[in-house]
Amino acid sequence: MKKGKVEKFLEWFFAEEKADDSKMQEPETIEINFLQAVMIVVVTLFALFWIFGSHLKSYKKVATLSTQEYIESKIESNYFKDKDAFKNGDFSQGLKHWVSSDGGELFPKSSNIVELDKKDFHSAPYSLKIESKFPANRYHYSKKKNKYTIDNAYGYKETDHWLGVLPGSNVSLSLWYKGDLVGLSVLGLSKEGEWTGLEKREGPKTDVWRQLSLKTEVPTNIRAITLEITLNQAQGMPSPVLWIDDVNMEVNLPD
Repeated sequence: MKKGKVEKFLEWFFAEEKADDSKMQEPETIEINFLQAVMIVVVTLFALFWIFGSHLKSYKKVATLSTQEYIESKIESNYFKDKDAFKNGDFSQGLKHWVSSDGGELFPKSSNIVELDKKDFHSAPYSLKIESKFPANRYHYSKKKNKYTIDNAYGYKETDHWLGVLPGSNVSLSLWYKGDLVGLSVLGLSKEGEWTGLEKREGPKTDVWRQLSLKTEVPTNIRAITLEITLNQAQGMPSPVLWIDDVNMEVNLPD
């Protein structure tokens, strides 16, 4: 074979061999790409599990707040720092800020009929008429404007009716009422989530408008207070009916 032909043959032969080598390497390239894809999936899953775990830890941290931390996060230090904080005591805005625990988890059988009375009141335009169906019936002032039912008015987990106060504050609470027996109370919530009765007054049955009032001082261990108006039933008597109006609550630090 002539030299030129030999060189061409050798070039052709080695060119084919290189082509065969490149074909043989293709599966290796595919295998590397597959491993890369697997690694990407693994890293992605790890990142998702890490993010999920972080959120779960945050959730557990919130869920395991101590009672005192929960109270501090939900209740303001002093609700009464604004002199006009207590609103709608004359029911001129209807039932805004007034709620009941009747029918809640603590008193599931208690029931009543509540309506605004524009014909019989202590001051215009309305009084609140409560007709008891299953006493005792309990009413509270709430920071929320909408009407709702309190499941446990004496617990710390529902906080809209607990009003933050400063220890040593003087509390003055009053209302005008007409009808059957009525109870007026101030309850306190401690920093540890325990409730206690601070002061209570009872008003006898009356056919004319009559004022009922009380005063008390906030002890050092009390973090918040709530008012409670209770409609009771005298033994052997029909279900009671009560009108209330011009409820007023003032809380001031001593001079």
